[in-house]
Amino acid sequence: MPPSSEEKNQNYKKPTYKEIDGFRIPVAFSEEAYRSALAYQPRPDDLFIVTYPKCGTTWVQNLVACIFREGKPFSSGLELFMQAPFLELTGAEGAEKMKRPGSIKVHLPFERTPYSPEAKYIFVARNPKRKLEKDPELLQNVIRHSSFGFMNEYLDKHLNEMLTLPKEQIRNNPDIPSGLKAVLLWIPDDILKRNKKPTSLIRKGIIGDWRNYFSPTQSTRMDQKLKEKFAGTGLLDLWKDEI
Repeated sequence: MPPSSEEKNQNYKKPTYKEIDGFRIPVAFSEEAYRSALAYQPRPDDLFIVTYPKCGTTWVQNLVACIFREGKPFSSGLELFMQAPFLELTGAEGAEKMKRPGSIKVHLPFERTPYSPEAKYIFVARNPKRKLEKDPELLQNVIRHSSFGFMNEYLDKHLNEMLTLPKEQIRNNPDIPSGLKAVLLWIPDDILKRNKKPTSLIRKGIIGDWRNYFSPTQSTRMDQKLKEKFAGTGLLDLWKDEI
């Protein structure tokens, strides 16, 4: 039996998840959509953006989209999620319905990420602690609409507009992938009304901001752990000035 509205309200602020075959996904995600994401067969024209959460995913999505869309930004949250689908959330349907060219976002480890040597993959690695020249107008649009400032102002606005769409409008829209539809319908209306702080995909965009959160002792312990875990990978060279 699905949780009641009262149960949802009580548990909303808790870090909730469900485990599927030893892998954790957010509790609001559809198990069916997740399993279909794993089974998705990449197409030769697919471009995947592969990241660990909170590593600049949305910014890279926006950069790529502005290039594909000739400098035009997303006009709504639904457009973002449908033209740059989050595969584990939307399921394979999101990638199959995506307007092309487009990009597919995944937060999956390599062994679970749909792979094809014919598809393209952008992997974004972040410090655990941290033909355009021919068209000047197009170049300026890409630069402006993919900038952190523009994204910070408009993408969060679009996201919150999407979260407050009427449930019937979501339910009756055949273009919304079923996985995304399930998440949007799962969020209780009264929670959104009582939540005075807008939902945000965007953080600060400040290089080295980790220093405001780590004590010197914590930073040293983290460095030691990173050196242990990343030994032999070459990844530490990306942050050699900070670790």
